[in-house]
Amino acid sequence: MKKPSILNRILSLLLKVVVVALIMVCIGIVSFQGVTKYITGSFYDFRKASDTTENNEEKADATTQAPVNEEKVENILLFVDSEDGLYEYMILSMINEETNAMNLLFIPENAQIQVSKKVQKTLSKKMDGISASVSFRDIERAFGGADRYDLMCRIFEEMSGIELDGWDHMTAENAMTFLDAADHVTMTLNDPVTYRDHDGILRRIEEGEVKLDARQAFSYMTYLDGTSSQESNRLSRMEAYFEKFLPRLLSRKKAAAVTEIYQKNVESSKGRSMDTFTQALEAASGTDFITLRVLQGSESGDVFEIDSQKVQLQISALNQQAASYSSTGGLGKDSDDDSDEVTFDEENGDSKDLSIEIYNAAYVQGLASEWSYFLEDEGYNITLVDTYQDEGPISTTRIIVKRDGIGGDLLNYFTDADVSVGEIETGGDIRIYVGTDHTHVGTTY
Repeated sequence: MKKPSILNRILSLLLKVVVVALIMVCIGIVSFQGVTKYITGSFYDFRKASDTTENNEEKADATTQAPVNEEKVENILLFVDSEDGLYEYMILSMINEETNAMNLLFIPENAQIQVSKKVQKTLSKKMDGISASVSFRDIERAFGGADRYDLMCRIFEEMSGIELDGWDHMTAENAMTFLDAADHVTMTLNDPVTYRDHDGILRRIEEGEVKLDARQAFSYMTYLDGTSSQESNRLSRMEAYFEKFLPRLLSRKKAAAVTEIYQKNVESSKGRSMDTFTQALEAASGTDFITLRVLQGSESGDVFEIDSQKVQLQISALNQQAASYSSTGGLGKDSDDDSDEVTFDEENGDSKDLSIEIYNAAYVQGLASEWSYFLEDEGYNITLVDTYQDEGPISTTRIIVKRDGIGGDLLNYFTDADVSVGEIETGGDIRIYVGTDHTHVGTTY
């Protein structure tokens, strides 16, 4: 076979080179476009993710949840100094401007709370080693004057998802002046209270039925008992006192007079108006549209850990309840509670042979079960354990009895519970809705 000429071989080689070159060019172009698309797409996605993160942080700095009925509810945070001036005691006042229903939410001063990066940056200016978890107590120590109230309000808004309309501040002396407007409040104490008065002298309030003056009342609500749940105990005492104080105050003073006394004893944020407060007191003096609650959380040692989701749920439930009030209601009770006064059969008052149902109405995990174990050890027959969350945490324990004359012995465990006769559709004889006043099993305040 005749070999190709040198010229033909050279032309054939050049053709192969051109073809290979064309193929490589095509592959290069396709590869470049693919790699470019991949890279730019990745950076685009990263930028989107970064922008989203920044936007989410901006939103988190403003609020963690859409405002709850902001147009209808006035939210004010009240700060009260203890007598030593070190710690702040806080109460959130939520007033529905349409129904005039008022919710008071008691907040622990040792609350530990998660904050955003923006707030961390602000706190780091005066607090070393700041992290995402901070306590109101530390903030109070680090910041002075109105700045700390503005900052704590900002943090509370971030945690609760509501927008505050301002803040009020009272010193201990101012708070006692306001409490003195009720003259005295009759309380039943299960344990003695020891405290130091304004002059540093050790005083003691004995257990039993006592009449607390303003200074004694302030000590009763602010002293710490040294237990692992001392802050929860303090808030429970505060709640119990206000349940007696508010009706007493409104029976002695008109709403306008109460507002005047209050206004004289507070320092308020700029633009704070007392109109809504006065209107709510006027409604309360006739219909008692005031509900008392303790902020939900868990206490361990010297820290009260706040769960923002639970708090948002609690506030939402309280606002929904306030919006549903009509022309009837009661202090710390359902607006439709028209039960007759209950009497107890002293001879047949033992409930140990009856069917008892226990419902956790305090939003405290495992509370109903703990009470069921305790009462079973005491000889009671517990037939149902469940939760009750239809209206948010209730402050005062409720006992529903199927017929008049039974259940009186349960008041040995659930002191000052609201007792009424009602239908129990599940077949039990007695139903107990355990409120925040009895979160410590077997202990009363």
